[in-house]
Amino acid sequence: MKLLQRAYHKVGIAVSGGIDSMTLLDLLRQECDFVVLHVEHGIRGEASLGDAAFVEAYCKRNGYEFRCFHVDAPAYAAEHGVSLEVAARELRYGVFDRLLAEGEVDVVALAHHADDNAETVLMRFLRGTGTKGLAGIVDRAGYIHPLLHRTRAEIERYAREHDLPYTEDESNADLRFTRNFIRHRLLPLIETRFPNVRDTLCRTAERFEEVDRYLADAVTPSFVRGDAVVLPLAALDNSPVLAKKSLAEAARRAGASHDLGHRNLEALRGLNDLPNGSGIDLPGGFRATREYDGISFRRVTPEGGFAPTPFDADRVYRYGGAAYRFEPARTIERGLTFDPDKLPSGAVIRLRADGDRFRRCGGKQKLLSDYLIDAKIPRAERDRMLVLAGGQTVYAVLGLEISESVKVDPTTTKILKVYKENDYETAPRSRKNSD
Repeated sequence: MKLLQRAYHKVGIAVSGGIDSMTLLDLLRQECDFVVLHVEHGIRGEASLGDAAFVEAYCKRNGYEFRCFHVDAPAYAAEHGVSLEVAARELRYGVFDRLLAEGEVDVVALAHHADDNAETVLMRFLRGTGTKGLAGIVDRAGYIHPLLHRTRAEIERYAREHDLPYTEDESNADLRFTRNFIRHRLLPLIETRFPNVRDTLCRTAERFEEVDRYLADAVTPSFVRGDAVVLPLAALDNSPVLAKKSLAEAARRAGASHDLGHRNLEALRGLNDLPNGSGIDLPGGFRATREYDGISFRRVTPEGGFAPTPFDADRVYRYGGAAYRFEPARTIERGLTFDPDKLPSGAVIRLRADGDRFRRCGGKQKLLSDYLIDAKIPRAERDRMLVLAGGQTVYAVLGLEISESVKVDPTTTKILKVYKENDYETAPRSRKNSD
């Protein structure tokens, strides 16, 4: 059976070692140039490491290119206030997204099949979701599901006939996980009365996908500002269904992997009638805030404060979902460049404070709070901004602007450039860390 609908330069095949992904690998190896991708989540100790070793050995035996990525799902779950399932998924897709962004693969092939799709649709329905959630598992930019129209029984038969080795994940039988309960208890019970329920769920998903595509073409687009995704307030003047769809898409763009339920979406619509600065917490560690021009969505970082840290150009400074680093530059480049020799001794990186004063390039000195208000920086974002300061004089607002007093001029002999990265994982590993 031919699975790929088009040719790709390089396909990343996500392989956990289970029967589904091992079958996908065996089928796709005949169709394309590929690399096997394995993400070890740090959840099941030696068993998890054993799965990684199994896949690596299989690839080495068959001459397949193999890459393994180790992530810490328990730590991520604790930091962001999400379940282990959600943490593992977000970290896994974070790995794949980076490979796609860096051009190492054209597409990532995932081993979801028709039974997975039926379980997903039912699970989302029971939890509460919208048209996108009820569309089930769908291909999207960079991701394909070649086995989506094959059943678990077909995959198991293929694996037996071709004597494929695979691993068994004991957690797949743990009924504490919602998907496992639906797979092993709920769907079999429903099938005693409705034997075709899996097919019915998959067909229903196809219909909702058509509806969701139609609505997606009509939503108001959001935009990125700082560490937030902002949906213009005008979007809330649309019909309720389009307003909710626009809100859901903006939240998803901000990184929220949870489907927002009816109550969440109604509460978000209600922000339009509240004062600036009003907000609500959303599932998965996100917060939505009513700002002067829109509804902003950002991840809430539970790290609390940021202790003042002596400025060191070799250090990466992390806070509020962003990483700031400094690199030497030869000339004034696009972005934030400054003369570090003009800094006073004892300069520190810290959060802004009451009484801070700042003079932007070409401007007059004023209170930093007034400058940020004039720059229309939302209140929630102002309180999360790191500054480079000496006493109450601010020399740089990281990610935003440099002070007149440290600008590069003809007497400058050394130039530093400030870089902002929204993903901690992209910050250079060799540098000292402010955490």
